[in-house]
This record gives sequence, C-alpha cells and structure tokens, in this order.
Amino acid sequence: MKVQLQQFGLLAFWQWWIAELQELIPDKVWRWFQLQRSVVLVQVTHDELLVSRYFEDRPDDIKYQKIAIEQLNQRMVSEVLLGDLDSSLTRLILCLPQKKVLVKKLRLPQVLAQNLRQSLQFEIDRYTPFQAHQVYFDCQVVQHLADKQQIDVLLILAPKTLVTGCMERLDQYGFRLDGIDVAKVEPWDGRQQHQVNLLPKEDLPERKKTWDGLNLVLSLIIVVLLGIAIGVPIWNQDQTQQQLEAELLIATKAAKQANHLRNQMDEIMQKMQFVLQKKQQQPTTIEALNELTLLLPDNSWVHFLEQDGTEIRMQGKSPEASALLAKMEQSRYFHQAKFRSPITRDSKTGLERFHLSMELVVKQAQTE
Repeated sequence: MKVQLQQFGLLAFWQWWIAELQELIPDKVWRWFQLQRSVVLVQVTHDELLVSRYFEDRPDDIKYQKIAIEQLNQRMVSEVLLGDLDSSLTRLILCLPQKKVLVKKLRLPQVLAQNLRQSLQFEIDRYTPFQAHQVYFDCQVVQHLADKQQIDVLLILAPKTLVTGCMERLDQYGFRLDGIDVAKVEPWDGRQQHQVNLLPKEDLPERKKTWDGLNLVLSLIIVVLLGIAIGVPIWNQDQTQQQLEAELLIATKAAKQANHLRNQMDEIMQKMQFVLQKKQQQPTTIEALNELTLLLPDNSWVHFLEQDGTEIRMQGKSPEASALLAKMEQSRYFHQAKFRSPITRDSKTGLERFHLSMELVVKQAQTE
C-alpha cells in the first residue's frame, strides 16, 4: 500500500493532511481517535497522594504530581488522577510499598500451574499467617523445574485492611481501581512494579468497549473501497446465479408438486382396486338374498335378517329347522353355518323357531 501511494505521489499528501488535521483537533480528542491508552499509578502515604501518569506507548514520558490528602476533594481528585486523560482509556492502579506487603517464594507441584490462583486461594493459611478472605493476593511462576516436575512461584499478598480505606475513598469520588500492584524499589519512581494485580477479577470495574479510532475507520474505508471494486463483478455474477437458482427452485417445486399429485393418484387407484377386489371376493347382497330364497323351503318364514361384514344372521320359522344347516353348507355362497340358540317349536303354528348364522364365502385374491 505504501509503495502504491509513493508511486502516485499520495504519500506526501497523506502525511501533510494528517499533520494539518492533528493541528485542528484537540489533543484529547486526537488521543481518543488514536486509542492512546494511559496508566495512572497511585501511591498513598500517611499524608500525601503520589500520582504518576503516562501513556502505554510512551512509558518514559511520565508526569508526576503530589497532593496533601487533607486537601482532596471531588474536583481535585479528578484533576490529579486524570487531568486531560480519557477515563475510558485509562487504567487506575494502586501501588503499595514493598514493605507493606508479604512476598514469599514457594515450590509447588507442576500440576498446579493450570489453576495456580485457585489452588493457592484454598491454601493461603498454610503458607502465610492470613486467611484467604483477609488478603488480596496474586502469584507468578518464576521458574519451571522440568526434571523435578515442580515450579517456583512468587506469592504476593497484602492485607485487605491496608487497601480497603483507599478503595472506599476513591469509590466516593467515582473512581474504581483496575489493579493493585507492588513497587519494586524504594523510593518509588512511578514505574518500577512487579506487574501483578492483587485485585480479584470480580472486583475489577466493567469497561465499555471504545470505538477503535480513526486509524481503524480509515482502514475500514480502504477495505470497503477495495471490497466494492472486487465485489461488484462478483455481486453481479451472484445476482445472476441467484436468479437462475430461483428459476430452478420454481421448476423443482413444480416437479415435486406433479410428482406428489402422481403419487396421490396412484394411492387412490390402489384404494379403488382394493375395494373392487374386496367386492369381487365375496358375493353381493343381492346374490346372497337370492341364494337364501332358493335354499329355504317354501313354507319357511324369515322374521329377521342381518349382515355384518361377511356374517349373516337370520331368525325365522320352518317345518324342519334342523335341516337348514345342511342346506346352507351345501351352498357355494355360505359356510360355517351354526345355530345361535336352541330350536323351539311354536305351539300355535307347529313350526320350529330357529336362529342361525353363517359366513359368506370369500374368494382368495388372485396373485399376478
């Protein structure tokens, strides 16, 4: 990209334009666009508040300030701690004097390295005269002893009573600590730290994500322009492909509908064929009535006749009711004839009362 800008003579213009723009924009706003993150280190003595501020990309450019604690108020705390810095891009860290904390070197099994902080939290009272709830602590692995499967750990802790008052005081002024560190040397010069954080994660303030600045926006603009130059032909091709896919989808949907209708027609035809076969396999009601008329003697009477599927039940009177079973069994339409109740004789007519049932003969379906 830089070579291309030089070829077109745009690099000098770009640098001039950025320099002129920087002159017009306030420093605080410009730092925000550049995402210049800053660090504020605070150390509290018995009567003074010692503050040092610097940007992370310029750690040697430190600004120092001291103020008497008895003079502190809301406005002064904001001016001393932040000045013209953006609070959303600033980490506020409390530095404790080394003589106020306990630093202890431990040798532990290497298996504890993955969950070192959690393991030490349960065993603080073994290595120190404090309980876990009484201190803020952190740990660092300073050496791995591979041959012994052990690690050397630096345990750093401070009593909560040492920092609680300072934290509550800052909280009253609307500030929350991002960390608690320990100064390495005395007197403290504002930078010499162990780079630890005694403050547990649950006590860390929530930071709002800041927009990634002007550099990111410019990069995005370049990416967007390149994307447009490359993407327009691809987009046109994609539109054509989508149109073809839409037409293919319509044709596929029509084919599926036609196939579904054909399957429905085949299913209906199968059902119709099934009903027709069932009708062909057994005699019709007219045929059954005609056969009964031929089989029953002329002097027989039928009072009740019912068909339930392939079963026919019949009640009536006949001179020789017992002979009806043989006649029904000889028929090519009936079988399994039986009396459903005993035969009785009617005293008035002298005829025998009968109640019999039979099954219609069902022909077996012919297999093709």
